[in-house]
Amino acid sequence: MRVLLLLGCAGLLSAADLYIRNVMYIDVASGSAPYRTNVWIAGGRVQAQGALVRAPAGAQLLDGSGKYLMPGLWDAHFHLIRDDSDPRPALRQLLEHGITSVRDMGSVPQSIVSLRDAIAAGKVDGPRLMVAGAMLDGPPSKAGSTMLIAAGAAQATAEVQRMAALRVDFIKVQQNLSQDAYAAVTAKANAEKLPVMGHVPDSLTVSEAIQAGQRTVEHLTGVLVACSSRESELRERIAKGVPAVDFGPVGETGRLALDSYSEQKAAQMFRQWKDAYFVPTLVWEKAFLLAPSTRRRPETAAMMKEYWSKGIALVRAMHRAGLRFVAGTDGGDNFTRPGSALHQELELLVEAGLTPLDALRAATVHAAAMMGRQLPPSDFVLLGANPLDDIRNTRLVEAVIVNGRRMR
Repeated sequence: MRVLLLLGCAGLLSAADLYIRNVMYIDVASGSAPYRTNVWIAGGRVQAQGALVRAPAGAQLLDGSGKYLMPGLWDAHFHLIRDDSDPRPALRQLLEHGITSVRDMGSVPQSIVSLRDAIAAGKVDGPRLMVAGAMLDGPPSKAGSTMLIAAGAAQATAEVQRMAALRVDFIKVQQNLSQDAYAAVTAKANAEKLPVMGHVPDSLTVSEAIQAGQRTVEHLTGVLVACSSRESELRERIAKGVPAVDFGPVGETGRLALDSYSEQKAAQMFRQWKDAYFVPTLVWEKAFLLAPSTRRRPETAAMMKEYWSKGIALVRAMHRAGLRFVAGTDGGDNFTRPGSALHQELELLVEAGLTPLDALRAATVHAAAMMGRQLPPSDFVLLGANPLDDIRNTRLVEAVIVNGRRMR
């Protein structure tokens, strides 16, 4: 993007034309040092960019002096519509915090598809959406407005077909799917050309899910079990109905998972997981695991603190092994706040060992690649200071641009 000059641009100007002058541009894809430039955006794309580009007559001017321009941020794990909840406040907060793309991981299906299409048509202001429709799980989970239940292969195939008919962007799987149901989900999703993303079901290993084509692992589900020197014993406990240790540290099973972590086993597993994207939702995990609660026994609270520390250590080890992370917050409940949680997630990723550039990539180029897409060509966030110097500077949002239109 450093040198892009178009000749013969007369006649391209529209009411949405935007000219950003004298700004430092951060190319997160190349990782090159920020450079000073001018940017002319029109027609949903950058028409010209470079030090010699001048403002077309009538363009909306945005002074970037002393500021930094980068691609718009993604929150790649969110739930916008639960039952009859109103998504508009969350949409506003997301935009205000520089988030221009959101992957919705499970909402009321028809409502979220309609909202996605309304935003794309310019009828509603909000980040561009990529949606799963309803989540797909197995017994003992119960069906609800955002959850479909597949007890077997036939049901799983039918539910994927139902989501495909709504034109969702991908299929979201949950933790209780059986092996037969999961195999049917992946087969039908592949036939419909829909990626499969979500939790690793307890009936499979992380490696099995990735080999089956599952593109993402959310919340690091199954990772700690897979890195255990006593994985078989842990999986037997889970198969007997002991809660999965990733979310609910419980007694001896939780202790076993923590104490049997093997760096050698982990390194072996990491080599098998290069094709996947990992969305750890650290901000949600921290809020959940460390939340004060009078209902937790002291020993449970202590174990949850250990789980939090182990999660940070896992992200650090996985990053060193070259695995790809994507930033998401699991927003949409009481544990996180829309918009600000994404900035917390970036800070936690840096705390876990990613560089600020790595964290920015997790919220931009990796998120887009996870969806099989390029970064939207005219989605930007203007920041008051350089986030490569301090990741907390992503909070200093001066302007937000979606599809070439200034939203803030």
